[in-house]
Amino acid sequence: MAAYETADDAPTLPLFCYTAAGWLNDKFYVPAVRIEQDIRQECVGYNDELIEQGASKLLKNYPNNRLVKHLMENCCMTYTCPAARNFALGRWECPVPSSPACNANCIGCISFQPQEETIVSTQDRLTFKPTAEEIVEFTVPHLETAPFPLISFGQGCEGEPLLMWETIRDAIVEIRKHTNKGSININTNGSKPDAVKAYAKLV
Repeated sequence: MAAYETADDAPTLPLFCYTAAGWLNDKFYVPAVRIEQDIRQECVGYNDELIEQGASKLLKNYPNNRLVKHLMENCCMTYTCPAARNFALGRWECPVPSSPACNANCIGCISFQPQEETIVSTQDRLTFKPTAEEIVEFTVPHLETAPFPLISFGQGCEGEPLLMWETIRDAIVEIRKHTNKGSININTNGSKPDAVKAYAKLV
């Protein structure tokens, strides 16, 4: 833990990542070492104009898909989620939030904080339960056409995906009827091991 002082009138900061920064010879410096060589979430790789065009195209192509609407209007254009922006650009990871609820009560949850809490969540959680059909509709084309394609359940804008494990299972089964390309990933707290076991049998 770094040493710090808190002013008497200091506000509670939102749940973003923070680090000390220095300025020397016209450059910023931070006390950090790069450990991840993957470039897919580097800020330099995002062109806002192309992202806006991609988001508009997806909304036009899937006018009745609530999940695409959530991903583009909230995650991509409001929260600038790197994965959602990559989806808009038709490349790499496509996020697939699927659960509005969670069975954990993490103090630092970035998508839900109690009203009485002074900490503010950085984004609002998904507010509906997507269907397997909604998931399949846009993930199959992404897996078929994106370079190094990946679809990923369990995103920052949702709860625990295993609470929707049957829907995710049905979606995976249907996705694999249409394409064997790409990877399917889930970020989870592992609270339903039987569900994870059922997923393992699908591959």
